Amino acid sequence: EKIELSNDFFANYLVSLSQYETDLKEAGFSKIFIEDMTSSWSKFTKDRYKNYQDNIDRHTRVHNEIIVQNMLYFYSFAMRYLSGGKLAGIRASAKK
Repeated sequence: EKIELSNDFFANYLVSLSQYETDLKEAGFSKIFIEDMTSSWSKFTKDRYKNYQDNIDRHTRVHNEIIVQNMLYFYSFAMRYLSGGKLAGIRASAKK
């Protein structure tokens, strides 16, 4: 899974939420605000995948089959990992 995440999703640094916050503090950031976005991103990725599939004929006509298959793979990948609990999402802000 780590190789797949790295190669296909460019996720090369996956840590827990608490480790991420620690990393920010150690890098000199303060006023750290972290919001768990996993639920909304999971819904977004499901909707994005469905909408792309619903318009597959248009996408194939405008682009080409290879691009469409690559997009479907990427959208499916994000959807699977977020909805399957293997990947989470956050929104972070901090002051330095």
